[in-house]
Amino acid sequence: MTTENNKDREFELHSFFPYLVRDFYAEVTRAVQSAYRLDYDMSPAEWRCMAILGKDQTLAANEIVTLSSMGKVTVSRAVKRMQERDWLVASSNSDDGRSKMLSLTNAGVTTYLEIVPKVLEIENKLLANISEKQKKDFLDMIDKVKKNRNIHDL
Repeated sequence: MTTENNKDREFELHSFFPYLVRDFYAEVTRAVQSAYRLDYDMSPAEWRCMAILGKDQTLAANEIVTLSSMGKVTVSRAVKRMQERDWLVASSNSDDGRSKMLSLTNAGVTTYLEIVPKVLEIENKLLANISEKQKKDFLDMIDKVKKNRNIHDL
């Protein structure tokens, strides 16, 4: 929609697409947090780092930043807390002496494997009564919105 078409359009926060997406994200995040917040005192950033690393991935922190869509400071704080809890280990990066390679410890993998079935069950509940076609259409829509953002260089 061009600016010209928006001139006469009334602004309604509760039907404004960015607001709806943010609200949706917050609801989904709250639902998923129940799998790791109470039992593991884990933040969403820690879970996201853990989920990206999985049971056998080794990545540099900047790769986690890219894959997670979280900022460097958020990832750094999550990594520090995960190291303090013996969930994550940092090792030298032979390709780049300035960065560390991160992977889950045995305790981190155990925690990850305990949480995964819980988040998958939450996902099943969130997607109950939604057809495969609706799921595909939703994912297609997300992809199109992302592409539109890049096309218009917002």
